[in-house]
Amino acid sequence: MAHRTFDPMDPQHNLEAFVKMLSNMDESAQSINWYKGGIFSVIGDDEVNQHILGIEGFSVNRVEKQEDGSYRNYQREVLYYTHPRTGQIIETWHNPFIDEEVQVKHVANDPVNSVYAVEFKQKFGEDEEEVSFPFLLPWTFAGDLGMTSFDVNTRWANCLDPKVWKRESTGPWVRVSEHLSAYISRAELEDTDRTAIAYNGVWQRMGPWLPWMFMAGKPGHLFYRSHYRKLPGGVSELPQHIYDYTEKHYPKYLEAPKEWITPNVTSFETYARDNEPAA
Repeated sequence: MAHRTFDPMDPQHNLEAFVKMLSNMDESAQSINWYKGGIFSVIGDDEVNQHILGIEGFSVNRVEKQEDGSYRNYQREVLYYTHPRTGQIIETWHNPFIDEEVQVKHVANDPVNSVYAVEFKQKFGEDEEEVSFPFLLPWTFAGDLGMTSFDVNTRWANCLDPKVWKRESTGPWVRVSEHLSAYISRAELEDTDRTAIAYNGVWQRMGPWLPWMFMAGKPGHLFYRSHYRKLPGGVSELPQHIYDYTEKHYPKYLEAPKEWITPNVTSFETYARDNEPAA
């Protein structure tokens, strides 16, 4: 086993660790990152947060190393809304806040591509300048256990104009925060013969009410929390109901993209493309 002591202050070490965790440096291999959890309503400072929905889904990706040393991540993803107690995928949902049965719109985003590099670039708002900083993750080690996290805080103009999408739009902006925590083996991290390393972790998200919930004008937002891990056996390790539903409704999402396409597509853009404003 070839060995290299991991330096948490080295951007190249961090880049390679991140690629190995979420994907595979073997460009012929694809990776499945699966998650399962729940969504909670957050309304005001006094109301109790309610567990209103379950979620389960996965992303499928592969990477290609570029001449400049960066990596292109080719990815697509599905997220299914489920019953909060049984875990079964649902097609309708009784929204308790408006006392109405609504049609569920599952997430199928393609592409969800990204570029990984030793210099990380981020733009925190439409009116802010893009900033660059070394790609360094916040590592903590306890024996063989390595712990780290990755956060994305962003805002973009809402493609659902509130003047047109009067029931669906929560306003002119969409503000989302996503937080990934990962737990790995330091021995695997420092084994340079490995093209991929296993991880278990947590994915959390804060975002607005979803368009299909018809919550325009209602205060509050959503909080997501889930287990998150890469499946070492790929699609064969997906829960059977998730595999079967994907094979029936979204079969291409069982394979990583083969072409580099821009721009990425959000679930809000997909909703605007596939639906008409509610009456």
